[in-house]
Amino acid sequence: MEKDAAKAFLDKYKKFISGEYSEQDRLAFIQWFQNLPHDEQEILLQEYTDMVKNLRAVMPADEAVLERIKMTIANGLTDSKRKLFVLRSSTIRKLSIAACIAGICLVTAYFYPWKTTLKGPDKVIVKLNNGPEDILPGEEKAVLILNDGTKVVLDSTANGLIAQQGSTSISNSDNGLLAYRSSGQTTKEMLYNTVSTPRGGQYKLELADGSKVWLNAASSLKFPTDFNADNRTVELSGEGYFEVAKNEHKPFNVKINGLSVRVLGTHFNVMGYDDEPAVKTTLLEGSVKIVEGNRSKYLTPGQQCSYIDGKDLTVIDNADIVEAMAWKSGLFKLSDAGLPTILRQIERWYDVHVKYEKEITGNKFNGTISRNMALSNVLKGIAASSGVRFRLEGKILIVY
Repeated sequence: MEKDAAKAFLDKYKKFISGEYSEQDRLAFIQWFQNLPHDEQEILLQEYTDMVKNLRAVMPADEAVLERIKMTIANGLTDSKRKLFVLRSSTIRKLSIAACIAGICLVTAYFYPWKTTLKGPDKVIVKLNNGPEDILPGEEKAVLILNDGTKVVLDSTANGLIAQQGSTSISNSDNGLLAYRSSGQTTKEMLYNTVSTPRGGQYKLELADGSKVWLNAASSLKFPTDFNADNRTVELSGEGYFEVAKNEHKPFNVKINGLSVRVLGTHFNVMGYDDEPAVKTTLLEGSVKIVEGNRSKYLTPGQQCSYIDGKDLTVIDNADIVEAMAWKSGLFKLSDAGLPTILRQIERWYDVHVKYEKEITGNKFNGTISRNMALSNVLKGIAASSGVRFRLEGKILIVY
């Protein structure tokens, strides 16, 4: 594609690219692609790397644009078309880190179910016994717990106003967004709400100060319904991505597993599941201060702080931002990850429990895979590249 064509592509779908799109917009985009003549579809698929380069030339600073484009095209392709999207490994290696977001993630995540550095047997065994034929991926679902303990199941609640907490109204929408709107009238009483996502669920919140939070599966966030104190403090369990509204007079604090992440206004991801070895804070924009007891570290964009209970805070300068943010983009991404690391993510997203018939060691994975695929497809990809076998009995995933 020429640069002019790439720019026209951006202009035509600017609503979608900006992120302010509806389900109708997404379906229209997919329908447009599917209605293209066969030869034009092939050209688009075969020359995707050129499109990535040209799009970066038009809008080089906005990697999220490329991510949204590739995920939309991904969702609109048929199985036969996906095969055309597989790029040669020599081409992939030449892509820059930024282009990987739009190129490598696309190819390995959706159209080539799993890509690793390992080679495995041709025959793949995934047995589905005594249960559903397959397990579908997670979706937008969560439970809201109001200040008085009342529970509201958000995924089965009608859209619109669902509750009033003091001077703050709470509304729900069908695209997985829970929004808090303050009337501006301050009250002395602090009211707290909690949003919890189950295994196989995720949700998005907009807090009363305008800050946005994306909750991953098996996570929860406790927060005041209105920030009428001299700071903005929330408590996180699991994993969340934050886009904090800037307020120099009210610092924003995220408390998790003995740590406090302090900011004024910034974008960052915090992961601290109880079954993970470390709490990891990854900074995308702005700056944050990580505090644990009398120790602290400052992060700049591109850095990650890792904390293991009882040990020092460790800062990684060139963090894998794509890996840290993959879940929010609908992906699993692994960098030299062992099998248990992968399966812990699968447990949370597909709501299964992993059981090992014997200890599995030695396998390391590099690659990405879509979180939008059925579980059997994910397992087939892992099995093909590692020799590990799986048996699914109801909600128990047995590894052997």
